Amino acid sequence: MKTTKVLSVISFALIVLGVTAGFSKITGGSSANSIPGTGIIYHVNIHPTFMPTPCTTYLVQVVDQNGILVAPPQAFRSGDDKYVFAEKISRYQNGLPRRIAMMVPVEFPGDFVCANPLVTPPDVMIGPFIAGQVYTFDLFPENNTTIRR
Repeated sequence: MKTTKVLSVISFALIVLGVTAGFSKITGGSSANSIPGTGIIYHVNIHPTFMPTPCTTYLVQVVDQNGILVAPPQAFRSGDDKYVFAEKISRYQNGLPRRIAMMVPVEFPGDFVCANPLVTPPDVMIGPFIAGQVYTFDLFPENNTTIRR
């Protein structure tokens, strides 16, 4: 009789332990609105037509339709013609978002004036943008004096 009580208590304890272990299972810690490990990749190609060494610093960047950066900007380096940006996205996109690749000059304080600034029309792409896909932009910077009017 004593053996039966001990076995019953041990069996009950194992059942309770198994049930609580099953219900306390930890699930992934990712946000409900994010897609873990995915994002959108943007390749920005620079195609210089006639471009001397820039007299100021330029940033290559990708922004959304509101002008907000979707990835950190990168400094333009003469001779480098490919820049890669990665945007983390949420599961839901509203409407048809736009992405704009551009080259913008860094403004310095004081009386600094670049004698031959580069002019680069932006490249615009309208979504939707799909996670895991690569989208390519092409920028054509020109010296301000070579622009045909």
